Amino acid sequence: MNASYVRQPRVGVACLYHESNTRISRRTTLTDIRRGALSVDRIVCEASGTQTALGGMIDGGREHGFELLPLVYARAIPSGPLDRPAFEALASEFEMTLRAAAPLDGLLLELHGAMTADGHERADAELTAIAREALGTTPIVIVLDPHANLADALVKKADVVLAYQENPHVDMARRGHDAARAMAAILRGDLSATTVARHVPIVAPPIAQASADEPLATLVRAARALEARSEIAFASLFFGFAHADVPDVGMAVVVAAPDPADAAHAAEELAALCWEMRAGFARSLLTPTEAIARAFELKGLTAIADTGDNIGGGAPGDSSVLLRAALNHGRIRLATTIHAPAAVAAASAAGAGSTVHVTLGSPALEATARVLVLCDGAFAHDGPLSSGVQFDMGAVALLEIDRVLVLVQTYPVPPNDQAMFRTAGIDVSTLDCIVLKGAAAIRAGWSSAVSAFLDVSTPGPTTSELDQVSFLRAKRPLWPIDRWTD
Repeated sequence: MNASYVRQPRVGVACLYHESNTRISRRTTLTDIRRGALSVDRIVCEASGTQTALGGMIDGGREHGFELLPLVYARAIPSGPLDRPAFEALASEFEMTLRAAAPLDGLLLELHGAMTADGHERADAELTAIAREALGTTPIVIVLDPHANLADALVKKADVVLAYQENPHVDMARRGHDAARAMAAILRGDLSATTVARHVPIVAPPIAQASADEPLATLVRAARALEARSEIAFASLFFGFAHADVPDVGMAVVVAAPDPADAAHAAEELAALCWEMRAGFARSLLTPTEAIARAFELKGLTAIADTGDNIGGGAPGDSSVLLRAALNHGRIRLATTIHAPAAVAAASAAGAGSTVHVTLGSPALEATARVLVLCDGAFAHDGPLSSGVQFDMGAVALLEIDRVLVLVQTYPVPPNDQAMFRTAGIDVSTLDCIVLKGAAAIRAGWSSAVSAFLDVSTPGPTTSELDQVSFLRAKRPLWPIDRWTD
C-alpha cells in the first residue's frame, strides 16, 4: 500500500441536490435551499443510517476506515430552477469549503443530475468542475439520481459516476455504499477505470419509469448484468427527467471499466437495448372523472396518482382538479393533500372544531370545511423510501369537506410515505381512496396499504402527456415527440 494511505484516508462527503423543473416559473431561492440544509456538524450524525446516497457513503466510508470530513449539505424538494444568486452562493460555499478542507484524499459527492439555474444550465456539471479544479487529481466519486439529464462534462470531471437504479429509489443507500467501495479501491490502487457515457434519444414520461414495470425492469436487469461481468467495474442506467427542457434531456448509460474498449462496448450494448425497447414507455392514463368512479368500484383502498401535480417532479402540489372530481362524485370516502398556506392560516385562526370557509388550490376551489386537526407537519419517513429522513410541511390543517379529508400543507412535501397522513391522525384503513400527488415514487410507501394504483392524466407542470409540452432547448430528434426513420 502507498505510504500516504497508511493513515486513515481523509475523504470529504458533500450533498448539493436539486431536481429542477424548467416548466415552473417560480425560482428556487437560497431561502428554499436553506430550509433543507444541514450545518456541517450535523451532516454525519443525521445522514448516517438513512436510506439516502449520502447515508450510504457515510456508513460505507466508516466501514472502509475513512476519516470523513463533512463539507456541505444543501437540498430542496423538486421545484423550479434555482435563481442565479442561489446557485452562485452554493457554488461559492462549495468551493471555499473544499479548499479549506485540503488536503483531501478523495471526495464522495451526492448530486441529483437535473439541477439547473438561471445562467447555469448544467449546474451539476459546474459543481463537479469546481470540485475538480479545487482538488486537482484527487479521486471524485459521484452518485446521481437516475432521473438525471446527464451532462458529458460531469462525467469527464469525475473518476466514477453511479446512479441508483430502483424507482421508487429504495436503493439509494446501497449505491452510496458502492461509491465508498469504489473510492476505497481507487485509494488502494486496485481500481483505475475509464468512464464512458452514451446518450439515448428517448424522453420517457415519469409514470412509465417504475423499475418494477417494463421496459425498465428488463433494462435495469441488463445494467446489473453488465456490472456483474468481471471486466466491468460499474454500470448505471439513467432514466432522464422529462420536465426539464435542457440540451441533455433524455436517457443515458454510464459504464466504468479498466479497459476503455470494454467500457465503450458495454455502454453501447445497453444503449442499444434501451432504444430497442422504447415503445414500452408509452402509457394510457385515466381522466380524473374515470379514476374517481373506478376507485369507488374497486374493493379496498385505492391510490390515485395525480401525475400532473407530482410534487416529487417539482409541481407545486396545489391542483384542485381531483379534489373537485371527488366532491362532485359525493359518495367516496377519500383523503388527499393540497398546498394552500392561506387556508392553513384561516383554519388556524378559526380553531380546531370550527367551521371555516376556505379557498383551496388551482383552479381556486371555494369550500366550507370543518377543521379537524391543527398541528406541526414535521415527520420522518418509515420507508422503504428515504427511511429515517425528516420532512417538514410546516403548519398543517386537516379539513373535512363532505366525505373528503384534505391535509392542507404550508410547504408542499411529496406524499410518498404513510407517515405523512398519520401525522394528522388520518387512519387510511377507513378510506375508499387516497389521492397522491406523485407518480412512480408513491409505490414504495403505499404498496403495502393499497389494492390498486390508478394513474391519472391531470394538468400541471409534471404532465405525462409529453405531446402537450415543448422541448425547445433539447437536442433533437427525441422519441416519441419526433418522427424517426430507422
